[in-house]
Amino acid sequence: PQDEHAWFDLGLACDETSEYAQAIDAYRQALKINPQDEHAWVTLGIDYAVENQQYAQAIDAYRQALKINPQDEHAWNFLGSAYFEASEYAQAIDAFRQVLQINPRSATGWFQLGVSYEVSGQQQQALTVYQHLKTLDPALAEKLFNVIVPK
Repeated sequence: PQDEHAWFDLGLACDETSEYAQAIDAYRQALKINPQDEHAWVTLGIDYAVENQQYAQAIDAYRQALKINPQDEHAWNFLGSAYFEASEYAQAIDAFRQVLQINPRSATGWFQLGVSYEVSGQQQQALTVYQHLKTLDPALAEKLFNVIVPK
């Protein structure tokens, strides 16, 4: 059918039953009909990254979503996570900085930025992030501190 919403809904249904390959196919069909569907791009990226560890494809999908809406905090967050999982820490840091430009109070964004700094060997920057995160979410800051300074 030529109904993008039907394809998108089919993708969601396939995700619910853990049929990720079929979900990816359904999202791709939705995107053939409407390549400007930001949510289909993001959801496609999630299936690539989370369910299949296909980070290059996930990164491409998130980038497509961000071409449509460069202010999508969640797409930037997912993009940063995909870069992080692909061990591309400089790009992850850039993506998490974008999250924080859009939403400076995103405790999750600060946490992920701090972990990315730590894993990439930039401990001083990670500590600076930790200090800031303490003011936003002390419990999450404590988790970051445990990453920076293992017991």
